Amino acid sequence: MKKPDHDGGEKDSTKRRVYVEPGVQIDFVKDLKEKYDAAQSDDKTDKAKQLLWTKIAAGLLLLAAGFAGWQDCLTRAAISDAREQFVKDQRPYVWSLEYTPTKDAPHIVANEKMWANISWVNYGKSPAIRAKGTGKIFVGPDAMQQADKWFASLGAGPLPSEPNAETIIAPGIPSDPEKPLGNL
Repeated sequence: MKKPDHDGGEKDSTKRRVYVEPGVQIDFVKDLKEKYDAAQSDDKTDKAKQLLWTKIAAGLLLLAAGFAGWQDCLTRAAISDAREQFVKDQRPYVWSLEYTPTKDAPHIVANEKMWANISWVNYGKSPAIRAKGTGKIFVGPDAMQQADKWFASLGAGPLPSEPNAETIIAPGIPSDPEKPLGNL
């Protein structure tokens, strides 16, 4: 007896019959096309998500770069302010001392150069290096006009000084501004 599944024995078992009822359509190409379209749709969705997250990451990176630039600007301003404050804090502040010892009283003798020793005091934290000073005395009834003319001729530049006149004034604050500092 033959089995209905096999038509012709064991050697013919690979031959099968397909019975198709009317109205049934077998289309392998259409099935493959639907699978391809579904895969493409999934791929498109994945790429859209990837693009969205790439844009978000780029925006966050740009924001971080902006904050870094802003911090750089603030840091440079803070360094500049600190440098300026340090220079102001450390520089020497030199004034003439009100006290004039009697031995250094002004030397005023006819036909000789007039001179006077002036004591300086440095109220700053650093020594005053290469400190120079020049004085000028105006004599006569028009002394003030001479002085005004002389100061106007200087402009904004430094006072003229003697060449090679250089001193160093060490920091120190006198306990009494009417008395000399050190061995003066």
